[in-house]
Amino acid sequence: MIVVHIGDKRAVEPIRRELEKAVLEAQKTGNWHTESWEMGIYAFGLGQLQDQAAIPLLKIMLDAPPEKTKELKFVYFIAESAAQALRSFGFVVEGDGIKGGYRIVREPAMIEQGKPENR
Repeated sequence: MIVVHIGDKRAVEPIRRELEKAVLEAQKTGNWHTESWEMGIYAFGLGQLQDQAAIPLLKIMLDAPPEKTKELKFVYFIAESAAQALRSFGFVVEGDGIKGGYRIVREPAMIEQGKPENR
């Protein structure tokens, strides 16, 4: 676990490295839930710190499979965290985990150029 002061830009690199390590391991093993809380917290932090280099990892997390647990409130934590972080960069993300997941409707460059939604 990484401990930093809120807004400390020196945290960006270590947090992104930890997130990348967790995402790559989850992709490799198919187990997205061993470090789900850490991934969610890292995603949130990188969104708050506006680390654009994290966007590819966040897009991968957006499609994370639901956690198989009796605690329904924890089921889509990874994807929800990624969706929230992507929104902080200006992405338009629709959906919710309970009804079938999330999808990116528009990316920031498309919003700035005033192009119609990708549907």
